[in-house]
Amino acid sequence: SKSNPLKIEIFRENDMISIKNNLQPKTTVEPSSGVGLENIRLRYQLLSDRKVEIHTDEQIFEVKVPVVRV
Repeated sequence: SKSNPLKIEIFRENDMISIKNNLQPKTTVEPSSGVGLENIRLRYQLLSDRKVEIHTDEQIFEVKVPVVRV
């Protein structure tokens, strides 16, 4: 919403791409299935030995994915 916008940051930090946003929990009754994040984890397992990192706290949700060189 205009009064509480989602702020997304995408940047490279060392050999990781970081995608970070201010945490805004869903207002729906249904809990998240987690399928999207699990899909990202599984795809990176095929490309690299390095792991996808997921961090969350009261204010921030962040996913870091390794830079893959081909």
